[in-house]
Amino acid sequence: MKTAARSLAFALLFTSFLHAQKHELAFTGGGDFVSTFHTTGALEACYARRLIHVPMVGLYGELPLGIGLQNGTSLGTARYSSVFFTPGLKVKFTPPLGVAPYFLVGGGVAHFNGSGGAASSTSGAVDFGGGVDLNLAPLLGVRAEVRDYYSGTAKLVTSASGRQHNVFVTAGIVLRF
Repeated sequence: MKTAARSLAFALLFTSFLHAQKHELAFTGGGDFVSTFHTTGALEACYARRLIHVPMVGLYGELPLGIGLQNGTSLGTARYSSVFFTPGLKVKFTPPLGVAPYFLVGGGVAHFNGSGGAASSTSGAVDFGGGVDLNLAPLLGVRAEVRDYYSGTAKLVTSASGRQHNVFVTAGIVLRF
């Protein structure tokens, strides 16, 4: 019984220390699964600041920057890179076990930069998704995340129109300060 009480006390103290950290900086990498093109690489950096905290739940404002590495179409050799900036909100659950799931939503801009004569284009974008943080130490954790940047299509040909899903599946590190 004493061991269980000590473990619970440690978990509560560890969790309260994590709540003292208001800022997060995450760096992740993985795949970009584009609904109209091939799968390619993805990199993300995200700064988040906790705005509100109640027991076991936090609301964060976040500034994510997603970069889709060179994408090739299934119909030709035109390639493009993509950049997404979609400030938003994240609701993060912080139970005392060191595993913190979250959900996010945001809106902003997507930019596609074409190569090989392909046009560049910019459009509005929204993002939504979720993930989980695993706390390794008070200031360090690992993150797994799925984020869908829903945007206009890359204008690789003049007839391109509509919207596309740019699903980033990434994992990486989280620094808290």
